Amino acid sequence: LAEDGVLTPALQKPHHHYGTTYRIVNLIVAMQLLTIIATWGNVFLLAGLYAFGVIWSFSLMSLAVLVLRYKEPVRREWKVPGNLTLFGKEIPLGLVAISMVLFMTAIVNFFTKYEATIAGVTFSAVFFFVFTYSERHAARARKGRPEGLEQFRVYGNQELGSGAMGVRPGNILVAVRDPRNLHYLRTVLRNTDTAKQDVVVMSARLYHREHSFSGSTVFDASQIFDHYEQELFTAVVAVAEKEGKPVSLLVVPGTDVFEAIMVTAQRLASSRIVCGRSNKLTADEQGKLTGDAWERLPEPRPRLTLVVYEPDSTAHEYLLGPHAPRMRPQDVNLMHKVWLDLTRDPRFAGAHHYHVVALALEQLQRELKGGTRDELLDKLEKEIHESE
Repeated sequence: LAEDGVLTPALQKPHHHYGTTYRIVNLIVAMQLLTIIATWGNVFLLAGLYAFGVIWSFSLMSLAVLVLRYKEPVRREWKVPGNLTLFGKEIPLGLVAISMVLFMTAIVNFFTKYEATIAGVTFSAVFFFVFTYSERHAARARKGRPEGLEQFRVYGNQELGSGAMGVRPGNILVAVRDPRNLHYLRTVLRNTDTAKQDVVVMSARLYHREHSFSGSTVFDASQIFDHYEQELFTAVVAVAEKEGKPVSLLVVPGTDVFEAIMVTAQRLASSRIVCGRSNKLTADEQGKLTGDAWERLPEPRPRLTLVVYEPDSTAHEYLLGPHAPRMRPQDVNLMHKVWLDLTRDPRFAGAHHYHVVALALEQLQRELKGGTRDELLDKLEKEIHESE
């Protein structure tokens, strides 16, 4: 009710230690005690009140499901059986039958349990007016703000690491920035068994000053986690809940987003970094800047894979750091032809393809340091344009 704006958002505030919505828990306990005291512990009356609440709740819920079947006819993973299709229209006979049985039982309960009925109707009327007033009051207080934001406990921890985060090495680090563009997070969660591999969702908060990883600047949690992060992580939690997978949330301060991501991945011992493509950069440019940030990491630098998702869910994968290069078929054929030519001479019968590559790279390195550097760079530029 608080998430939907019916009750005040103050009821959503989590406990500073346990993380539970303690205010609503305390309120419910107080109401239960008040009900017991008001009825003097009359078990029969309490049972009647409970039956009244349960049967009418079930009845109205079944009616709501029936209405939603027509109001939102989207494809569902599961439907109540007993659906008949006539002239292209689906008639949910099973759902109608369940609703009818529940409402018939509720009506019988209404006319046979007088004390419970009077108390239940009075209770419903009082809370209807309370909720109506609370909703209007909350709407005035919330005017101009987004609705349905989650409440988060924010911890500040300078010693970022997999142990401090409670995640296992080899986790997947997902960098997010737009609450309306989380399709790649959904893909990661669907393809990951979180019982074996943790998923950490991070957002970088950029500052035009030295960040806290240097050890000279320390940020308070309120400086890191603001309204934007609350809106962003509310969307993240919604995606995770829909997929039924747990995620760990993290906000990292920094002066460079790529460096913040790489330092976080190193300290969390992540195996993979996943992000969406920037609006200002191509996927290759994003991969290059991330690779440059990897080069600036202190030793030992981890072996990481970067996956950049396009808006159409196309994925580009980049291996960070030294790795076996991806070679085009024509490059492999050329290397093989050179190797065949060399091994015709009996002296080089033991030569391998990597000997050819090593010789070519050493020769290229010498020429780049010599007087033919500009000529080689012109050829490289031409090769890049031809391959595009």
